[in-house]
Amino acid sequence: MPTREARNVIDNDKVVLKDELETILPKTSIASIAVGYFFISGFAAILKALKQADKIRLLISNTTDEKTAEALIEGFKSIKDVHAEVQKKNLVNDKRKEQVLSDSKDNVKKSLEYMEQTTSDKTVVEELIELMKNKKIEVRVYPKEKLHAKAYLLEFKDTAYGIKGIGIVGSSNLSIAGISTSSELNLKTANDGDINQLLEWFDKRWEDGLLFTEKFNKILEKSWAGKTYSPHELFLKAAYQEEKERIERQHQIDPVFESTFPKLFPFQKKAVDHGLTMFELYGGVIIADVVGIGKTYVGTALLKYLQRDYRPLIISPPHLLEMWERFCAKYEIDAKFLSDGKLSQEKYSLYQDYKLTDRDLVLIDESHHFRNNNTRRYENLKHYMTAREAKAILLTATPFSNKPEDLKNQIMLFHTSDHTFIPPANEIGLNKFFQQVKDEGANLTDLLKNIMIRRTRRYILNTYGKTDETNPNRKYLLIENERKYFPERKMYTLSYDIDKVYAGQYEKIVNKLQKGQLTFARYSPGSYLKPEYADKPIYRDLKTTGPKLISLIRHLLLKRMESSQQSFRVSIEGFIRTHEIFLNLLKRGTVPIGDTAVKDMYEAATEPDFNLDDEEELRKIEKNMAESGDTKYKFDAFRIDDLTEKIQNDLGVFREIGYLVSKCTDKDDDKLHNLRKLLDKNSGKKVLVFSEFSSTIKYLYESVTTWKGKKERVYAELNNAMKAAQRFDPENNPRSSSDEKIPKSEQLSLVFSTDVLSEGVNLHAGQVVINYDFHWNPVRLIQRAGRIDRLGSKNEFVTIHNFLPDPKIEDDLNLTEKVGNKINEIQRVIGEDYKILTQDEVVNTDDLYAIYHDDPNDTDILDREDVNPLEPSENEKLLNEMMETNPGYWKKFKEIPDGIRSSSKNPSGKLILVCESGTEKTGKIKKHYEIDSKKHVKELTATQTLNLLKSDDDSIYPVPSNYDELLAVGWKKFNDDIQQKYARDIIGPKTPASQKYIVHRLMEISNKREFKNESKVINELIQAFRLPLLRDQTRELSKLKKNDSAEPDDSILIVVLKKMYVSYELSAQVKQTEQEIDRSRILYSRFLGKSDA
Repeated sequence: MPTREARNVIDNDKVVLKDELETILPKTSIASIAVGYFFISGFAAILKALKQADKIRLLISNTTDEKTAEALIEGFKSIKDVHAEVQKKNLVNDKRKEQVLSDSKDNVKKSLEYMEQTTSDKTVVEELIELMKNKKIEVRVYPKEKLHAKAYLLEFKDTAYGIKGIGIVGSSNLSIAGISTSSELNLKTANDGDINQLLEWFDKRWEDGLLFTEKFNKILEKSWAGKTYSPHELFLKAAYQEEKERIERQHQIDPVFESTFPKLFPFQKKAVDHGLTMFELYGGVIIADVVGIGKTYVGTALLKYLQRDYRPLIISPPHLLEMWERFCAKYEIDAKFLSDGKLSQEKYSLYQDYKLTDRDLVLIDESHHFRNNNTRRYENLKHYMTAREAKAILLTATPFSNKPEDLKNQIMLFHTSDHTFIPPANEIGLNKFFQQVKDEGANLTDLLKNIMIRRTRRYILNTYGKTDETNPNRKYLLIENERKYFPERKMYTLSYDIDKVYAGQYEKIVNKLQKGQLTFARYSPGSYLKPEYADKPIYRDLKTTGPKLISLIRHLLLKRMESSQQSFRVSIEGFIRTHEIFLNLLKRGTVPIGDTAVKDMYEAATEPDFNLDDEEELRKIEKNMAESGDTKYKFDAFRIDDLTEKIQNDLGVFREIGYLVSKCTDKDDDKLHNLRKLLDKNSGKKVLVFSEFSSTIKYLYESVTTWKGKKERVYAELNNAMKAAQRFDPENNPRSSSDEKIPKSEQLSLVFSTDVLSEGVNLHAGQVVINYDFHWNPVRLIQRAGRIDRLGSKNEFVTIHNFLPDPKIEDDLNLTEKVGNKINEIQRVIGEDYKILTQDEVVNTDDLYAIYHDDPNDTDILDREDVNPLEPSENEKLLNEMMETNPGYWKKFKEIPDGIRSSSKNPSGKLILVCESGTEKTGKIKKHYEIDSKKHVKELTATQTLNLLKSDDDSIYPVPSNYDELLAVGWKKFNDDIQQKYARDIIGPKTPASQKYIVHRLMEISNKREFKNESKVINELIQAFRLPLLRDQTRELSKLKKNDSAEPDDSILIVVLKKMYVSYELSAQVKQTEQEIDRSRILYSRFLGKSDA
């Protein structure tokens, strides 16, 4: 008897509940078990003993209420509130029953999904199914308040034991931890009176319980252990796992709140929903739909939704600020505004702008302006974003221009380090991932699809468009029952004779630009260094930068020559003046090298009243050079006589070119003549003429004199872009309500503009775009056409005219090939869907075009991918179609649990295994493996995996005998990979400096021999202090870090940190994080067939 008394307290230390149950259950007739949580792991631990009981009644508590009575008490609510909450739970109506059963089904599903899928696990599930079929086990769900006490009531088979049975009540849930390893407290009783009272308590709740056995059994039967799925079903499941965040709407916005949003097309609403999901997961999203389909409206809707939790700042090009201010006023968005041009100012620091210190969400319009991280503009914004840990919404139709780093730099704006949660870079960091992209070891679109929304017009029309009954070849989109159309785009090219443009002097001019004539010595002073200075550090760069600069300048001169007579004339005059100033400064003993010197000489050269012989003006340049540090190069370091001679030679050549150009007038200008003819043909239409250079724009504006309507010129110095847009298209660019409407007599029909008007402006009224010169960057050509080729245009078609370079100058410039290569790369990475240069381009049915070529029969350059990389994939389209056309099947499909298995008709010996770990908070990691019969593991990409799994075979095949064995190999590999990943990420990207200091100190201490006995304590402290801390906690750590001159002793530091650990109860946070990290699971697996492998 004393021994029995000693074992009545069950704490999983001296007495373990599992041992007690294994002893008692074989003697049991009826086992009545009431628990808050049911885990199959706990069931498995006592299965052998449990099977020996005659009958099992399992009562599971409803544990999914978000707000419990305890939460109310902890929140210092009144007893009345607590009572009301309990009463609410105890009112079991049909709605509550349905919710409780649904939640319980989800809990059981999750319990199965997180199993390791060992052979023994499979056996447990199979035996549990058998027990339910034989009605040996019955399960009910208690729908009222949570069962805090857990009860194991075991009635004996034979009265010979002298007692009715055994009752165990306390804290242990039916989980492996609850019955064996966790610190619990339970009390065992063998008193018949106690047993009767406990059974009465159980029976009362059993009667109130909702029948769950059949539902439980169905869940088991559909699980990985209860059923093998067909290859087709598994493929659909795999596709859904990769696409689910893009298929189903994640954000149900209240209709009243949504009515305050801008009017949105269905495709825009979907972008808002997907954009919010991306933003919430990764802290940023890139809205990159092609030009003309309303990114501004999507961005505005995102701000409207997010401003409830964030304080927005909008950064845009200067000419778009007025538009954003108008939008935010109309839709009641409390945003602040900043011109991206201000960020380029050396003396302006965004981080120190006290008016913007409270902003934590930044919308960046035309974010491609931040593709280069070596600019003051980028540096200014990046410092602010990092310091404020700000989130970002990036709007751009042209995110990619030259290289993948364009995109990386924009993505880095919403990262404080290269550590990221964005798959697949979440495993190795952004730097290593983009290096792999550069080395062709990774696919950039695998990352972009998680943070970028990009749809082409062709896709939108094919997916959302309706056929116009009056014109079967045209589609429209509906917005609140109003039809909106895209115009059809027509493309034409124009040619001209450049020899006529330059009055027969073209060959002479080009010959003088060649190396034999011009030395460009002014731009390569490093070639004129004295030997004793050549290898000194500050002079070394002068030797390498010169040749690159010379090539760029020669190219720029040819580019201006192609643009217009006037642009080339102004450039030559500038070269003459700057060379004259350079020589005068050399005479004064100054070598004008450096940014300040170049800037001042250029400004002086463009100043009509600048006097070359004015000593005071030259002294100003020298003074500015001295203040900026440009005088660091010694005059005596150069062979001045040689340098002077070569610059004088170049000055002579430029004067000769200037003389030849002076003979040219607009009467000779064949290109201008062709433009005039084209404008005459388009008289009465609204026309935009674009050039890269303001000098060309001035020339055209002054030279076109016969246009019958109002005309205007637009370039940066005039700061008139928005005013011109309002006069050109007042309907889509309304003035503020206080301004009078623009009368028709004052509206513009012809605008000559640089690219200041090529982005972000709505010019739906436009009918014709003329690209007067050939821009080296196709992004500009895309943006120019996008001003008029927009959703909602009232024009049935719009026309794009491109002046292509004369073959003579094209031989020197080689622009066509360069632009073609750029278009190829843009298409490969992000996709476009319309012609850019000529009507000969071919746009295929998969939304891709082939770049123009002089010979349309030459198809070598038409080597394109078959799918737009960032538009919905074929798998996403397949799932969307299933969801919309067969909702019944879709509902059943959604019930297929995670972890499922499949095989093939002729197994190949290779197993595909896909696993996932982590949460949205810690970041999810998904791995795709192929394990062969020799247990070699190969990692795959998601795309490779789906290609291998693709199947329409609906047959079900038995799994091979080595299935579990190969799966175990892959599962071990996954867990090893995850542990290594978390070991690398011991300190997160947003960890404050004080916290990093403490963690590094602890890691150093852990390696010291004298602290070997405290290794467990130190490791626990490391885990605790690497987690996100509250401001008060990091402030305490900062006090420790600030004492650099007298850092705390190792022992004292540990004592201080232990006190913080206890006082702030960090153990709970560590435990929660470990649980989140440990949430690894198998998503699906399949044995491939020989035809698959």
